[in-house]
Amino acid sequence: MIKIYHNPRCRKSRQGLAIVENSGKEFEVIEYLKETPTREELKNIIDLLEINHLELVRKNEQVWKDNYKG
Repeated sequence: MIKIYHNPRCRKSRQGLAIVENSGKEFEVIEYLKETPTREELKNIIDLLEINHLELVRKNEQVWKDNYKG
């Protein structure tokens, strides 16, 4: 089953959800701002994507610039 981690206020997220809805495939929507993924769930997602965890970070956000950008 497809899992969609969705933010209804995000245009790209809504577009992605529409694609899955039109695919005819079974899926589950998880509004990640309401149901925060656990550390283990995030690790599993990163492993499935085969990416570095920093690739999920929006580095143009002010919170990143203020607190994490080195």
